[in-house]
Amino acid sequence: MLPKLQEIRKRRVQLGMTQQKLARELRVGQSTIAKIERGSINPTYKLADKIFAYLDSYSAAKLGSAGEIATKPVVSVGESDTVRKAVRIIQERGFKQVPVVQGGTCVGSVSERTVSHCMLEKRNPAALLNRRVSQVMDEAFPAVPEQTPVSSVVTLLQSAQAILTVRRGRVTGIITNADLLKLITKLA
Repeated sequence: MLPKLQEIRKRRVQLGMTQQKLARELRVGQSTIAKIERGSINPTYKLADKIFAYLDSYSAAKLGSAGEIATKPVVSVGESDTVRKAVRIIQERGFKQVPVVQGGTCVGSVSERTVSHCMLEKRNPAALLNRRVSQVMDEAFPAVPEQTPVSSVVTLLQSAQAILTVRRGRVTGIITNADLLKLITKLA
């Protein structure tokens, strides 16, 4: 389902795009764009779809790609590392989570939440620190190719604590909501 036609002008202006540029890119007259924005004509579904698709792609291009905003190199732990090591990295680096990587591939994750949950299950919470990461880790973070638009990453971060970027199947970077805050600050 397409957004309302009134969104066209709003999005175009937010992107700093002129009617003339939008018309040229879509191969229609500037007057057609002006009439659509005024509400004096209704475009065909095909044209409206084309307009929104172009505005979305233009917006995504301005934000960049996942590989451009990812934090590199990725600080990670291995499955055989101790929970103590994971906790130390989380505390020293100010992270909320850390990926578990084996052979360049993410196989799981450890977060503050994971560790605190495991503490509740133990009579001696300090003993948890000597356990292997493989015994407490959560599922792996989602991974996307480096060229994925940032707009897609924003959507993924609504349901995941972090997103990994990959090239040829190997982890190259990590993106969290903190990276998105840095990006939006740079754009302002």
